[in-house]
Amino acid sequence: MQNEKYKKRALSLFFVLIILGAVAVRWSNIPEPYQVGMDSAFQEALALSHLEYGFKKTHLVSVVGLLQDRPIYHLSHPPLLQVIYAVGYRLFGVREAVARSLSLLALLGTLILLYFSLVRVADRAVAGLAAAFVAFMPLSVAYSQTTFFGPLALFFISLIYFAYVSWVATERRGFYLLMLGASVLGGLTEWTVYLIIPFIVLIHFLSGPGSRGERFKRILPLGITASLTILLLLLYYYWLSGGIPLLTHSLRRSDLYYLLQGDFYHRLFGHLLRLSPICGPLALVGLGIFLFKRSRTRSFISLLGFLGLPLLYILLAPQLIYLHPFELYYFVPFLAVFSALALKGLPARASAVILVGFLLLANIINYRLNNARNPFYYRLARMVGGIYDPGDLVFSTAAVGHFRFYNRMPTYWPLGENEPEPEWFLQSGTASFALIDKTNPDVRGLSENLTRAAEENAYRLLYSFPSAELYTNKPGLPRGYSFATHLSEAEFLPNGTVMPQWAYPRADLIEIDEEVDYSLYQHPAGGGSRLIYPERELLPDSRLLFSIGLDPQVCSPGKGDGVIFEITAGESIVFSRYIDPKNNPGERKWHRFSLNLSRWSGKNFSFTTLPGKDNSYDSAYWGGAIIVH
Repeated sequence: MQNEKYKKRALSLFFVLIILGAVAVRWSNIPEPYQVGMDSAFQEALALSHLEYGFKKTHLVSVVGLLQDRPIYHLSHPPLLQVIYAVGYRLFGVREAVARSLSLLALLGTLILLYFSLVRVADRAVAGLAAAFVAFMPLSVAYSQTTFFGPLALFFISLIYFAYVSWVATERRGFYLLMLGASVLGGLTEWTVYLIIPFIVLIHFLSGPGSRGERFKRILPLGITASLTILLLLLYYYWLSGGIPLLTHSLRRSDLYYLLQGDFYHRLFGHLLRLSPICGPLALVGLGIFLFKRSRTRSFISLLGFLGLPLLYILLAPQLIYLHPFELYYFVPFLAVFSALALKGLPARASAVILVGFLLLANIINYRLNNARNPFYYRLARMVGGIYDPGDLVFSTAAVGHFRFYNRMPTYWPLGENEPEPEWFLQSGTASFALIDKTNPDVRGLSENLTRAAEENAYRLLYSFPSAELYTNKPGLPRGYSFATHLSEAEFLPNGTVMPQWAYPRADLIEIDEEVDYSLYQHPAGGGSRLIYPERELLPDSRLLFSIGLDPQVCSPGKGDGVIFEITAGESIVFSRYIDPKNNPGERKWHRFSLNLSRWSGKNFSFTTLPGKDNSYDSAYWGGAIIVH
């Protein structure tokens, strides 16, 4: 008896440490843009509309902005998440930490609810192990810090399940009402919450207490409540917009053609193995133990709902899962619960070794994920913010949230449900900036028409990247020949070296010493890298403005020994500078230069980067290289 008491205390302490650890691995990212996957601050920007225009004008639904005092709706998702964000902004200010703190709280709520559900359904050991997997699994760590619907939706899924198993165990009416209330709030957060409900209804009908008639009668209100919630939401959306965009959006995501593609399963399992190390195969072992376990209680069978949730999601939204790895976040409960069951069924020593191996591997992957965040669109928004004037309008088929949330720029998106044809913004000259996405399949079909409309209506290309192009019709901005924009015109000579894909030159945005610049990335892999541009007729007063620098992420001492930057006109070296910010902290900045080009009119221009003795960690950039007159 005494041993059992100490064991219970130890497991409770283990759970408290898990909660503290879950906070610790996420806390440092709370106040800053996390930028993983498609986390483009879009939900934060929609919440900002509530704050700026008021709930009366937004009708408590998602609004991209106002055009001629008319709301531009975005009704492809339920609205509760943005409403909660807006309330948080009102109480605590418009800050990154407000929205991301909600995601953290939702994760902690999911972890706690799942723990106490498993204490009731299985035991404290399984509950503690499952909580550890939820806390530290890279799939959970990566996407519980984002501002997409997943963290709050998974919280309501866990709340519905907790209320259900508690109601079955205690027969208390309060838990039953909590289950119904959670289904309403969950359905107003994201439609994926409802994927757990058919399994709860079916499992209760097949294995719940009482006769089948009684089971059906008692669980039926859960299905009715969920159905009424979604029906009333669809009717409200139809009243606002004259359509049912939530339904049409979901149907577009339910393209069953993806289920016939081998690449779909390659991506699916590849992401799961990368983001849930050990958990994937371990969960399959746990599923086998579960299926062949003889002493299964009625509540224990309800765990099948966590298996049904991802399986039903794969069947209903294969396109969404194919395009957005963050949607795999809904796999977390299944992976955590059934991995815990597997460890509980294995010998104690083997379980301890596997758990320690998981924690070590997860820590390495989480560290890499935190250092592999892509702040590209955030940096682009900051760049545009530097040349934006009050009254300017940004038309974008990508990264709407970053412009709107971080710079307060009026931003419009062609996937709203009741705005004019996308080309109208460019044909009318209404937009001062036009960001055209070239990769997102949702808007890729618009790219050609929008590019043509921009060129035909006096817009000029300002920045060009592999994934997007930014046009502007604003007067007064510097004009000239940008070497990053015209990278496709250059001949690349890597000195005969076969280079990896990451080492090829590209146009990019890099931040050095808190200054973002439109840059030409040129890594001196092998013996050096040379970019030759075609002959250009230069006027007598032509000047080349540019900067040089190294990515701050490779400036730790011991990582390489700096880079030599050279510019050649014809056969003459007109600029040469060696910098080593890795070992000289004073050089960790943009080094800015201006060259008079009058003497080299008509010559081939080339940019060369050369390594020192060591060419490792030599992420070199030519910042804002442009010929002006």
